[in-house]
Amino acid sequence: MRERPIGADGASGPRRARRSGRPTSYVTAADIAREIGVSPATVSLVVNDKARGRVSPATEARVRAAVERAGYRVDLGAQGLATGLRHSIALVTPDLADPFFAQVAMGVTAALEGRYQLVLLVANGGPGDNGPPRLDEVLALRVDGMLLDSTAATLLGPDRPPCPAVILDAPGPLDGDGLRVDFDLAAGVEALVAHLVGLGHRRFGYLDWVADSPTFLARRTVLEAGIRERLGPRGTFDPTRSRVELDDADRVFRASWPTWEANGVSAVICATDLQAYGVMRAARDLGIAIPGHVSVAGFNDLEFSAVVDPPLTSVALPAYDLGLRAAALLRRRLEHRRLNASRIVLPTTLMVRASTGPVPGPRTSGPPTTTTTAGPAA
Repeated sequence: MRERPIGADGASGPRRARRSGRPTSYVTAADIAREIGVSPATVSLVVNDKARGRVSPATEARVRAAVERAGYRVDLGAQGLATGLRHSIALVTPDLADPFFAQVAMGVTAALEGRYQLVLLVANGGPGDNGPPRLDEVLALRVDGMLLDSTAATLLGPDRPPCPAVILDAPGPLDGDGLRVDFDLAAGVEALVAHLVGLGHRRFGYLDWVADSPTFLARRTVLEAGIRERLGPRGTFDPTRSRVELDDADRVFRASWPTWEANGVSAVICATDLQAYGVMRAARDLGIAIPGHVSVAGFNDLEFSAVVDPPLTSVALPAYDLGLRAAALLRRRLEHRRLNASRIVLPTTLMVRASTGPVPGPRTSGPPTTTTTAGPAA
């Protein structure tokens, strides 16, 4: 059955539409109201999720049953005339090719429940690009609100945008009544450091992202602080950078490994799982066993991390939940519903897998071992 719209004020669109060449009548909220013996305003309150405290549960159930039988949905265009909303939200992310941000977008879509159009703006970070779109470019799309990944948070600048915004994964202070959804990085990082130190690791290489966005800066800072706290002068932390790409991580690891190996690095931690996959691929080609010669760990816990060989130890950052909670928070602000909190902190956990192991003994001479295989092809 064709879905038929009900406006926020009970009005409908054109009275007739065509399906398979045959005319089909649209039914208004008034038609449903007459069918079950309530007012059109009651129907409107129910279908627009404003029935609490205004419509009895029994009546609400009757209205929803009638709407369900007919397969109706709210006419967002008509609702916009009543609420002033355009029902359009912009999500600004660095790269949708990264499975992490694809999961964020899926979470956002679930929270919007088909009531808002999602506009995706992609800005690849790092040298050689133009950076994220300017704030005026986003607002030119006439969106009701924005969801900004931390790498795009600079869009806000010193001035407040004229529409509500939620910042995703942007550790650090946020002034005023800004909205934000973050990760509890400290818990996941503490577990990772404890795990690696417990295996005897004292010297660490770190593969960071090429730009100092808040989330990557926090990952590096918290990780280095945790190593210093546990090991003091006995521990070393040697960072380098690559783009969040398999090929670039592969290239940077190959360039860094001779120095890391000479300095006794026995564990390489990557700012993302995608970079860890590149490290694992390079290690395979170089004949470096994981974890027999070097342990590897990452951040994000992408679904591929459980199936690469060896499976990757990773700090799980729930991307889907990040998008879901951020979009739900933005909706509450746009729809003038009560906010229980302006900042939400999501838990992180360490997923221990076979890519990390005890510190190896001295490497023996002879043909290189090739026990490590990489993850998804570049």
